[in-house]
Amino acid sequence: MDPAQMREKLLALGAVPDGEHLQKRYVFDVIPKKPGKWLRLRTNGDLTTLTLKHIKNDGVGGTMEVEVVVDDFDKVLQIIESAGIKNSGYQENKRTDFRLGKAQISIDKWPLIPPYIEIEAPTKTMVKNIAKKLGYDPKDIIGDNTVKVYKRYGIDLEDIESLKFAE
Repeated sequence: MDPAQMREKLLALGAVPDGEHLQKRYVFDVIPKKPGKWLRLRTNGDLTTLTLKHIKNDGVGGTMEVEVVVDDFDKVLQIIESAGIKNSGYQENKRTDFRLGKAQISIDKWPLIPPYIEIEAPTKTMVKNIAKKLGYDPKDIIGDNTVKVYKRYGIDLEDIESLKFAE
């Protein structure tokens, strides 16, 4: 997916740009460790959140989240680590957001893999309709998390302690 071409398609559909950010995150295993369940502390410089994520299934909408906005990325990291919870990885990505009606569409760029889009909408039907308008076949829509996206490229994200863009 070419980010510049996707941006043009989104604008042509009436999508409204909603910011471009470098996102930084720490990922923590839950205790006891469970596959498909983790804690994420993330900031984009404007908004910082602490999120418990749990993958119920690989379909669209298959990831359950409980999220809270927090004030200070560094202080929350200090609290978590002071409680004896060690982070399992640091990650960065660049995200360009758009709003299209009730949908949030993001062009995501991650180190080591090609860019991709993420569509979040209130219903699966809305996700499929937007994907179709952007030129994708709805049957090709996946609900993979970032770990699985990396595995598609032969990269085990869980083995990478620090995933950053080259400086």
